[in-house]
Amino acid sequence: MNQKTTPRARQKDGAPKQSELPNFPAAAGPPMDEHSAWVRLPRAGCSLRGLSRSFLYRLCEAGTLTSILIPGPPVVSKAGTMRPRKSKRGVRLLLLSSLDDFLAAQLRAQGGGEVK
Repeated sequence: MNQKTTPRARQKDGAPKQSELPNFPAAAGPPMDEHSAWVRLPRAGCSLRGLSRSFLYRLCEAGTLTSILIPGPPVVSKAGTMRPRKSKRGVRLLLLSSLDDFLAAQLRAQGGGEVK
């Protein structure tokens, strides 16, 4: 039996081959949807709209940007009960429109006019 192979053949488990996956730069990640209301803060060493992760955190702490922290899943104790995590780990999401408003305000403050 001679099986015909195609360039888009799948692996045995049904997952796409590495050559089929999009080749995004490691730091950039996948392209952002222009209409996404919430975005994840960038990884360390990366930026969002030209601003570093640490600067974005400072703006969130100051209340300039709107963000939320989604905590990690609850922990199952030795007794088998669920309890919330006590750590601050989780996923921080940023309201993209608040970042755009901040940047537009900075542009107006510097006499740059309105953003189209």
